[in-house]
Amino acid sequence: MLIVEGWIKYAKGDVKKLRDAAARAVIATNENEEGCLHYSIATCVNDPDTIRISERWRDEEALQGHFGQPHMTEFMLQLAKANRIDADVRVYNSEEVRRLL
Repeated sequence: MLIVEGWIKYAKGDVKKLRDAAARAVIATNENEEGCLHYSIATCVNDPDTIRISERWRDEEALQGHFGQPHMTEFMLQLAKANRIDADVRVYNSEEVRRLL
């Protein structure tokens, strides 16, 4: 399983402009992508101009296929219109998983 986790900081107010596009991408990814185990985007509670990304994918093939989906093309076009200040998003290969809660 692959885990994608991280954050993206945008210019003041840009996250609000991305909210609808992000919601559409989250719904379409979770409903239509077979290799997606979990996909979410959330606003950071301490900084409304930062989004947090949390994803789980069956494998590399599923993750790479995600980027070619029509809903992701549209979402990436919307992201390109926003002023990204900084980001740290990483992919982790997880061989062992245990439930914490």
